[in-house]
Amino acid sequence: MHRALQIPEILRLICLQISALRENPLRNELSKEQSRQLALLARTCTTFSAPALHALWEFQNTIFHLLDCMPPGIWQKDRVPLLLAPGITNIALGTFRSVPNLMVLGTLTARCPSLSQVRLVQDGGSGTQHSEAVSSFVRGLTHIQDLTVQGIDKAAWEHLANLSSLHSLVVTTPNFGAVSSATEYIEPRFMALECLMLKLASFQTVMASIGTSARRPPNSYSSLRQIYFNVSPPTPASSLMQIYLALRKHLPPSTLEILDLDCSSQPVPQGPPATITTIQPLFYFTNLASVCLHVPTGMDLDDDAVLSMARAWPNLASLTLSCTSPPQTPPAFPVRTTLLSLLYLAENCSELGWLEMTVNASVIPPIDDRYRHTLQHSLYHWEIGDSRIISPVGVGRFLSGLFSNLYDVGTDEMQEAAHNPGVAESQKQLWDEVGSALSAFSDVREEERMRMSCTCK
Repeated sequence: MHRALQIPEILRLICLQISALRENPLRNELSKEQSRQLALLARTCTTFSAPALHALWEFQNTIFHLLDCMPPGIWQKDRVPLLLAPGITNIALGTFRSVPNLMVLGTLTARCPSLSQVRLVQDGGSGTQHSEAVSSFVRGLTHIQDLTVQGIDKAAWEHLANLSSLHSLVVTTPNFGAVSSATEYIEPRFMALECLMLKLASFQTVMASIGTSARRPPNSYSSLRQIYFNVSPPTPASSLMQIYLALRKHLPPSTLEILDLDCSSQPVPQGPPATITTIQPLFYFTNLASVCLHVPTGMDLDDDAVLSMARAWPNLASLTLSCTSPPQTPPAFPVRTTLLSLLYLAENCSELGWLEMTVNASVIPPIDDRYRHTLQHSLYHWEIGDSRIISPVGVGRFLSGLFSNLYDVGTDEMQEAAHNPGVAESQKQLWDEVGSALSAFSDVREEERMRMSCTCK
């Protein structure tokens, strides 16, 4: 064997290279081929064994790989407690491919009464039996702080609402429906909750999670800082406005910092696009730092609407306004926002660093005193969507004069949403020229600063 292969650092790098490209990066899964290669390497010799096994076992999102190394029958009811201990506070279990896999949940809360962080991973949709098992488990949690689950029912949701320890809650495909408008809650709900994420949730479920009672008990949602809602199936703009109004009615105005409301793109709902009137209820939340609104029917906004948003949310660091309609769908209305919208954002949102918004960039606003007295240093990325352009150099000059650190103009969304691929390709080339112009203008300014510095000396 070559002497280089006896150096532990080199062996570690080789194993990391094998496991670098994971099949599912979000869940740190190795592909079958990667696992096979690492297992073969571990069996080659004792020198290779330790680093290969470390790479093979470094990330595990399921307990079953460990159980496969144990004696047969470990899943028998009287053997399950061997894996559990009262001192366990954090646990991640998955992947639940069948109902028998869920049997461990029946003893988990009794054996581990101090659980504070739980993540349950399930493959595919959750059926009735899955939902019942998971919901029963959730109702047994009394000290939980951070919970990620799939398919809980209404009783489990109500149990979580009354916990004073819960800080973060992520639920995929929740199974609780609408709550009667006559329902009244006396005790505060979700007092300590800071982050709420609902994935693949129906409109009725989202409304139920916010609360549809006529009166909100004091201190409910008093700590909520982050909201992520993924509504499926997609809902029209009128229903989205109901969600916005419910948020305004049931949440305090000053704590919310991140708001991400997304709708699935298929099927496209019928109805008009969202307007500034649709979004206006969200102006109630004055401390928002990140706003991400995806509307399947699109947003019909103008420059004055963007000015209203910029004044309502002066602390914005990230703003995304996008349409989730599928590709090859022609726009139902013309784009009325122009480059003037960017001037309004530069004037009012000094911390804005990420922007995703479509504008009509074919007309460049005049370079006046208002423009000359505005310079924003935070924006570094603008995802242009389906923005149209005629003069790349003119647009580059306008952007460079407003945003001193803008260096990335993204065109990925233009390609994905293009209903005319030929036009999209030509527009992408023009926007690539804008990126080049921004770089050139930045180099010129840097050279001028260096010359001035030398002159002063």
